[in-house]
Amino acid sequence: MTALPVPHSLGKATVPNDPASLDHHDRRLISRELNSRAPWLDPEEPVTPGHVLRAANAAEVSLHDVAVRLVALGYTLGFTPHPDDAVILSENADGRAPWLWWPYLGRVLLAAKVLGRTPEEINDRIGELRGRESDLPDAGGFEEEDILLLSKELDARAPWLSERGASLLQHVLRAARVTGRSPQEIGERLTLLGHEVHVPPALDVRDGDLLELIPRFGRPVGAADVLDVANRTGRSPAEVAARLRELDVQVPDLDYPALRPAPTPPRLP
Repeated sequence: MTALPVPHSLGKATVPNDPASLDHHDRRLISRELNSRAPWLDPEEPVTPGHVLRAANAAEVSLHDVAVRLVALGYTLGFTPHPDDAVILSENADGRAPWLWWPYLGRVLLAAKVLGRTPEEINDRIGELRGRESDLPDAGGFEEEDILLLSKELDARAPWLSERGASLLQHVLRAARVTGRSPQEIGERLTLLGHEVHVPPALDVRDGDLLELIPRFGRPVGAADVLDVANRTGRSPAEVAARLRELDVQVPDLDYPALRPAPTPPRLP
């Protein structure tokens, strides 16, 4: 991260009459477009958390450092900064840029764990800084494993889950393999965490190839889709069609071959 200049003893700071007299770092902080050029922040108006966040991302320093520097330059703030804000607004609760507004639940839970605070406290602070509150889901309390379930790579780190519905089924199967829980249990937990997903009762971790190869999962598919899955997975078309029906997927009512496709011969060097 680029360190901001250390301010001199503040005394009673006043906003410089000529922003051109400031160095590049300070001009960027007080530039509305963060490009070190006019228009400048109005010294009569409190600086918003949004500007501080954007400036922190632009300068690759913490929100607290930007806030302290703006106060040193004579500006007033429309909020009270706190060193914990760097953890609360960082993508992985590690106090490092980029700083994000959106209160992904996984990030809220991870910040609560890192800071030893409740998810409600973290969520409230994000709401104060965003100027807009959002409710946490009623999940009957939160578990440490929720952080893993809410991460797209199932590593308890960003990027965080944002999807809902059938697009989550592949994530459900991967989470079931990682945790040893059933896909149905994973689906129920994700739904409680605000990511509603219907998991067919018959779905198990061996069905991943069906989800990957039929993007229209949960809707009618054609005979060509059945044959394509059979060819790619080594199953017979009859096996694929039967399994899809068990998973509540509509397939054309045809007499599918029961023979499995011949393996593709290896290419000669």
